[in-house]
Amino acid sequence: MANGPGAVTEAELAEQFRADPRFALQVLHSEFRENIYRYIKSVGYWLGEHEIDDVYQEMFCRLILAVQKPDFDLTQPPMPFVQDIAWKAAYDWGRRKKRRMMQSIDAAYEQIAEDTKDTTIRREWLLVKPDWPKFQKDLDKIIDALPPKQKVAARAFLVSYEQLRKNDYSALAEAIHEMTGEDVTTAVARDRWREAKATIAYKLERAGLKLLED
Repeated sequence: MANGPGAVTEAELAEQFRADPRFALQVLHSEFRENIYRYIKSVGYWLGEHEIDDVYQEMFCRLILAVQKPDFDLTQPPMPFVQDIAWKAAYDWGRRKKRRMMQSIDAAYEQIAEDTKDTTIRREWLLVKPDWPKFQKDLDKIIDALPPKQKVAARAFLVSYEQLRKNDYSALAEAIHEMTGEDVTTAVARDRWREAKATIAYKLERAGLKLLED
């Protein structure tokens, strides 16, 4: 995920964090800034250019505080940790503007309703719509608690539903790449989403919101 030829690798960045976390933050900013910007843009698709700058700065403030804590884990891979903080900074920014991250589901709602016309699942969508804030809150918590790869796949699903409804899972693979820098095949992306969906469906049902079908 480094920015160009000869740049610091993630393995080298991990070594820097173990040796001197504060200096590692300088390396992170100089060598990985563009990748982090792309990640913030991918998970905070509603953000404007200046807002991405603001989220990046807020993320960095949180990182500085995190590495200064006595219990900071020097052995953890740095980039997943950085991405998690970036995601939370973008999410919190959206909440402060009263524009929740999960509003992408609102954008997909009419498409899903149309896709499932005259089916039981469509009636379930319609039934849950009046309690949409609860659904968003529950789904948000469920996705946040997923294993890392499933969590990314679920977030990628939200930004690529238009293509996925046509069974074009290459869009999901591309979204995962945009979020993490990881190159995955279409088949792997599809499998990760299916695993995430199964977990989400189970937990939604336990929360009283039986909504997803295979």
